[in-house]
Amino acid sequence: MYSKKSASKIWKNLDYADYAWIWEGAYLENSDKQVLANKYVVQSFEDDLWKKSERLLFGADFGFAKDPSTLIRMFILDNNLYIEYEAYGNGVELDDMWKFYAGKTDATPKQLEDWKVTDEAKFPGIPDARKWPIKADNSRPETISHIKGQGFNISAAQKWQGSVEDGITCLRGFKKIIIHPRCKETAKEARLYSYKTDRITGEVLPVIEDKNNHCWDAVRYGLDGYIKHKAQVGAVFF
Repeated sequence: MYSKKSASKIWKNLDYADYAWIWEGAYLENSDKQVLANKYVVQSFEDDLWKKSERLLFGADFGFAKDPSTLIRMFILDNNLYIEYEAYGNGVELDDMWKFYAGKTDATPKQLEDWKVTDEAKFPGIPDARKWPIKADNSRPETISHIKGQGFNISAAQKWQGSVEDGITCLRGFKKIIIHPRCKETAKEARLYSYKTDRITGEVLPVIEDKNNHCWDAVRYGLDGYIKHKAQVGAVFF
């Protein structure tokens, strides 16, 4: 019989729901209600694989009250979506968003004056976050403006009636979604992101639960400009 230590070496080839059930003792959810059921894997890939794609994509969701702030870096290759870095934090102050996004990489002299020794571990940042466009939740224009002033090319993602559902259609349209193991919160949410169920009959309803979606909202924002196109014509991107 495999030990957890030895067998966990092959976990990256499992659907994360199976891994969580086998090794973490999690309840194996009804796959019918999982938004991303049978669509994603948690698997390592080379850090420079993105260079074979046309570009990097960044998406940001802003925290509110107990909800976390998130930033996701990803790319599309051979019609697969690769999610390779995440920033995930609760209670991140607005003035610290530059640290949260990029660490101290390419920080201004004034920003470096505000960098604390403890920030090194707290804010590792995401590589190239200052170099590439970031698409963010459009309900917080004042936050977008503030972060833009901190040195980021950030703008609001489009929203329309049914944009969440169109985003899900886009995500499920990829051949596979590959989540790097370092993106632990994104992988966890992929397992928990679900449709509502009827509390009496257990029937899965066509309504998405508004929880376990902070990373995936960021992913949807990062795919701004691709989602509507793909939902309308079923295009294969890269």
